[in-house]
Amino acid sequence: MKAKVVKINHGIPKGTNIPMKQDSGNVGKYVEGCLEDNGYPMNKGKGVDIPDLNLEVKTRKIESTSAHTIGTESIKNIKILGYSETVVYEKFQQQYRVTYSDTDSVVVDSKIVDFSDPLIQKEIKEGYDIIRSEILRGNRGTYITGNTCICAEITKSGKSYRFRVPNGSMKKLLKIASTFGIRNKLFTQEDA
Repeated sequence: MKAKVVKINHGIPKGTNIPMKQDSGNVGKYVEGCLEDNGYPMNKGKGVDIPDLNLEVKTRKIESTSAHTIGTESIKNIKILGYSETVVYEKFQQQYRVTYSDTDSVVVDSKIVDFSDPLIQKEIKEGYDIIRSEILRGNRGTYITGNTCICAEITKSGKSYRFRVPNGSMKKLLKIASTFGIRNKLFTQEDA
């Protein structure tokens, strides 16, 4: 089992100025560049953004109500891979989430969120399995709904799907994640 990161020492502090307005992922790239400048080697390919920490980096405009993107998987991979074998699974374990205001151009929150909670993973897996079964049946719709927690949106190439969590569902998952550590301490018995 990989160690869990609870804090990064050289992250993006609350109050940090964002020197641009959001446009096609530029704020996310800016944040990743800042983290790289702070000594965190960033993965530019498939997988989590900071492999050394098993950590995905996500930026979110506080004014946004759109679904949250987890990750993208090819149709070919979806057909042959169970949820726990996918990049989507890998990217939805631990995230360093930076929330910013596009109106005020400032970071309003930055923290590690642990989504590995079995309650969360069960919901996401069930939704993934529904989407996968639809794709195996030949569904290539623009959107495929898994369950209330996850849907898939076809990419421009038509060869992959972007897995997304609706905003309302993400709020619920974030709330569950915030209690995960507390529940673990309360209900996990240490070896004597």
